[in-house]
Amino acid sequence: MDLEGKAGMGTSKSGRSVRVPRRAGWCAAAGMVALALSAGRAGAGELGFRDPLPELPSYFDVAPAGSGAGQTSDAPPRRADASAAGSVGPSTSPFLAGSVGSTRDPSGGAADAIDPANEGEIVPAEPARGPLTFSLQGLYMYGSVTGVAQTPRGSQAGSSKLNRPRYGEIGIEDGSIADGEFAIGLDPHQQIFVGVQHIHLSSNNVLRSSLTSDNVNFPARTNVHSNVRLDWYRLGYRYTFFLSTAPNGVPDFTLTPFVDGFYWDYGFSLNGGRIGKAGRSLTKYGFQLGATAAWRPNGGPLSIEASVASFPQGSRITTISQESLLARYRFYRYRQYDFNVLLGVAFEQQNFNDRRLPVSNHVIADFGPMLLTGLQVNF
Repeated sequence: MDLEGKAGMGTSKSGRSVRVPRRAGWCAAAGMVALALSAGRAGAGELGFRDPLPELPSYFDVAPAGSGAGQTSDAPPRRADASAAGSVGPSTSPFLAGSVGSTRDPSGGAADAIDPANEGEIVPAEPARGPLTFSLQGLYMYGSVTGVAQTPRGSQAGSSKLNRPRYGEIGIEDGSIADGEFAIGLDPHQQIFVGVQHIHLSSNNVLRSSLTSDNVNFPARTNVHSNVRLDWYRLGYRYTFFLSTAPNGVPDFTLTPFVDGFYWDYGFSLNGGRIGKAGRSLTKYGFQLGATAAWRPNGGPLSIEASVASFPQGSRITTISQESLLARYRFYRYRQYDFNVLLGVAFEQQNFNDRRLPVSNHVIADFGPMLLTGLQVNF
């Protein structure tokens, strides 16, 4: 028989060839293939094969949990899931990647569900440090200043004009402050610190009216050169309360009360050339009580801080009051070193009055508003 309906034709009794139809040829071929498969399956059954054409497992399939070698399961094969091993997304220092996978149930059950809200979340990490931490900070402040340098000689009457000289009349209208501090952290809450402020003001001016200071008389229109020194050195302790914590484990609201004692080094001189020179130096002590409130959004690198400090006025101590509002930003981290930049506005007031009669030594220095800039390194 010809499957194409042309060759293999039969012969009739009359000797003529008979053409087989094409459709009938295809049907006959299909029947022969089915008969051969049935015979092969029957023969394989006689030889003991359960399935003559077994399905081969895929190379990428894994056996279900708990199945041994040679065992079969009705459950569909599963592909290995990298997330079941607790893998995480890519990480770039100084950040750590939040978990994007799930850990497998120790009982061998299905993996925990993945929380879409936390999938791939990148959170900042605080580096681990030793039992002691250290901080080094430098600030520079510049702004307007007003004040009084009343300097009698031995509290004698007439040896100084009351509330004079004022800073403005001797040419001092603005000034700068350099502030440095070194702190040691005893634990995440406690710190001890030492600091210094360097304040030197100077100017030249022509007096508009006569002036008496330190029992020296300076007539009007005298050309004078002035110097004012207002340095102070502090030693203190602060304690930080964590009011709340961000999701990344970093405190985002803190309150830090502090106390310090300081040594004040004051000096004043007014030089009128041939007219004469007046001046006085004083060293006194004082105290400060204060607090700093800080907000660190989401525990990130930026913090906004407001700080105040002062102490009640006394007859033998100097009072130094401070107020500031600043932003602190961590712009770089290298290993255990954090580098922060500071920018804000600051005010400072110094006041001393020994209240001696009839004329007291009275010093006033009012700074502000001042632009504050600085750099801090924590390690």
